[in-house]
Amino acid sequence: MIENKTKSFLDRVTGGLFKTAQDGRRLFFPWGVWGRGYVISSEQDSRRIKHQLGIFVIVSAALTVGAIILKGYLAATVIAGLLLVFFVSWKPQLVRGLQPSDERLSLKESYTSLALAQSSRQLWSWGIGALILSGVAIVALLDGSIGDSIGSRVTAAALLVISAVLAAFAGWMLVLRRQASRPQAPGKQT
Repeated sequence: MIENKTKSFLDRVTGGLFKTAQDGRRLFFPWGVWGRGYVISSEQDSRRIKHQLGIFVIVSAALTVGAIILKGYLAATVIAGLLLVFFVSWKPQLVRGLQPSDERLSLKESYTSLALAQSSRQLWSWGIGALILSGVAIVALLDGSIGDSIGSRVTAAALLVISAVLAAFAGWMLVLRRQASRPQAPGKQT
């Protein structure tokens, strides 16, 4: 049971970096839409990559958020830069033994894979949560008693923009998920 939950979490975190080619090969794109793919030859390689990427994402998020909380945005920017340098130097080890592919990953394919790795319930929760945050931000902008300073208004405006973008993104992911789950008409390719 725990293994299934872990696999599900790792699929959700890394889902946008994988695709299945038309010939059935499973491909991994370490740079997403900005780089070449690599053919995954075994389920063991797939699990290894997802596990290592999952750990990297969790550690990266913890370090970045910790830096923001403890030292501010400048420290978080430095941490993010160091993590990028680490990933660039680690990538050859990550794809060790995998054959390069000429296939590319489109943005729509990446987000469709990511959407399919999430449940509809999660996507709806994210969208509704983002809409609630948008409402809070609007109230904060309109209600002068919440904060009279410019900083409070800028923070509320930033929250409104970010939450509105997140709500739109969750909606788009729901659309992609629905489109991908529809049966294809005979002879029609995506």
